[in-house]
Amino acid sequence: MTVNKESNILQYFATIAACLSALASSAMMAWTSPTFHKLEKNNPVADDNPFGHAITADESSWISSLPILATVLGCFFFGYLAKRWGRRKSLLSCVIPFSISWIFVGLAKSITTLCIGRIIGGFAIGAPLSVIPMYTAEISDKSIRATQGKHEKMIQVLIKFRGNIGRNFIEAEADEIEDCVQAAAKLETSIMDIFRIPSNLKALWYSCIVFTFKNFSGAVVVLNNAESIFTATGVSDSVSPAVSVIIIGVVQLVFCCITPLFVDNWGRKILLILSGIGETLSLAALGLYFYLSENANNGDGDVSGISWLPITSMIFFFATYSIGWGPLPWIVMSEMFASDIKTKAFGIIITVNGLVAFLILKFFPTIVVHYGMHSVFWLFSIICFIGILFTIFVLPETKGKSLKEIQKQLGSHDV
Repeated sequence: MTVNKESNILQYFATIAACLSALASSAMMAWTSPTFHKLEKNNPVADDNPFGHAITADESSWISSLPILATVLGCFFFGYLAKRWGRRKSLLSCVIPFSISWIFVGLAKSITTLCIGRIIGGFAIGAPLSVIPMYTAEISDKSIRATQGKHEKMIQVLIKFRGNIGRNFIEAEADEIEDCVQAAAKLETSIMDIFRIPSNLKALWYSCIVFTFKNFSGAVVVLNNAESIFTATGVSDSVSPAVSVIIIGVVQLVFCCITPLFVDNWGRKILLILSGIGETLSLAALGLYFYLSENANNGDGDVSGISWLPITSMIFFFATYSIGWGPLPWIVMSEMFASDIKTKAFGIIITVNGLVAFLILKFFPTIVVHYGMHSVFWLFSIICFIGILFTIFVLPETKGKSLKEIQKQLGSHDV
């Protein structure tokens, strides 16, 4: 069956429209970077600080970390809503909590009000995170799912996205989809199958560990506190913190586009190892700069000769992060589980991912206050190095392998 050009354009347009909610999510998470730079300013307090005083490290940690916990709850809620209302309606419904969130944030005169707004925003992020993958897959050719017994309505949706290719072709695809859905329903599994079946349990462990290493790369901390971190380097005279953050964003965009060109040829493990090496070196270099800078502030040494190091380290970090530990944990996770167990495993993994990210964001400012910025980045560097060892000696390669081969490998003792 051939889908005409106009219907392909409609599929692309629908996908882009769905991803606008992901753009709203990015805005919610990136809000802290430029805002903390203003809210933390002291002597004098920033003119546009609504609280009239500089926020403390503890307050900033709650503001940045609480949305992560709310996102976990949002994923479960909107995932359930997608089954009851459908993908499109559940995505549209996230406009309500996003709007309420920004109203709270925009009108906040207290830390409590601001935190409430951030929590609601984090909850809304659960919609694009859980629903967009389902929606975009289902509007693509031969992939509309969840017919929910509405055969004729499904045919109308197919006509809309396939174009005028003939009723017979549309009905044939509708029958094929319905058969697939019914077959999947017969294979319905329980969440306990993740723990009963050794290959599923091992896949769960590996996925949770991979996402833990992803978070401990420090990317979540830098993205939430980018301008404050660059301000702390003391090199804002040459490159402003705002410009540095924009440069990082462009680097991420470019290298995320490059990753698909290599991931199937080079394999997951090679890219994760190369990414881990880049992260380890760049974080160690950044930690070294902060260590020397803190000593220079105490009258011991001068770092003016290496003022280029912070921005260079961050560019190198996000370039290597974006080709490996940024996108690949999602791919590795999806390839380890059968489709009938994947959604249940995803719930556990995203909960673990959220809790780890929350703890990192919550305690980052406290560690900086007590042990210095250099300690944080050296800690991240060490954990990234451990992640390299885990990838080399433990994590299985999933490239070019069928699900049966991967599950057999996971079920054996030799991985």
